[in-house]
Amino acid sequence: MNNDNVEKKYVYKDKNYLTRDGIKEEIEVFEKTIGLIPDELKSFWINEGIGFINKDVNIIKRLLSPEEIIDFINGKDIYSNIEDRNYY
Repeated sequence: MNNDNVEKKYVYKDKNYLTRDGIKEEIEVFEKTIGLIPDELKSFWINEGIGFINKDVNIIKRLLSPEEIIDFINGKDIYSNIEDRNYY
């Protein structure tokens, strides 16, 4: 997934999706608050970025940022109403 020429439309907390911007800082925050991240995932985030994997409007496939995973785990922001969060 080379995202150098990807149109950036989706924004989460004022950050463009399909980006690598600030990802190293997000990784540091995640590891301080939640736990260690496998090296392979860190490398993927740093080299490829985060964001939507497909453009099919019926199926959402995306790679969450470390910040979004923290919010998901803690049930904050857009993830506050997901009742079966522990299932995932």
